[in-house]
Amino acid sequence: MFGYDHAAAGGMLATAWTLPGEFSAAILAHHDPDASSSDLANIIHVSEVLSHALDLGELPNNRVPDLSELACATLGLNWPDFAGHFAEVEARYDGIRIALGI
Repeated sequence: MFGYDHAAAGGMLATAWTLPGEFSAAILAHHDPDASSSDLANIIHVSEVLSHALDLGELPNNRVPDLSELACATLGLNWPDFAGHFAEVEARYDGIRIALGI
């Protein structure tokens, strides 16, 4: 919308909020973490894929982005092993929503 995706908008917000440049760069790069050498971009990328995979945002047209194998390898994540924790992640997310009243 408006010619920006959330990565570009987030990067601009991080810059406007005077967050460290590494944060802005990582937010901008998280859709293509293989083009970045940033662990932070890899973490944001994997987090986004996880949030979509678990449908945490309950979006009507939810689409799970492709997961970068390089990002997982760089972070030392084995996705099949990590998937065993999905129920715990969902439970904690639900607990946070209840605590915040949302």
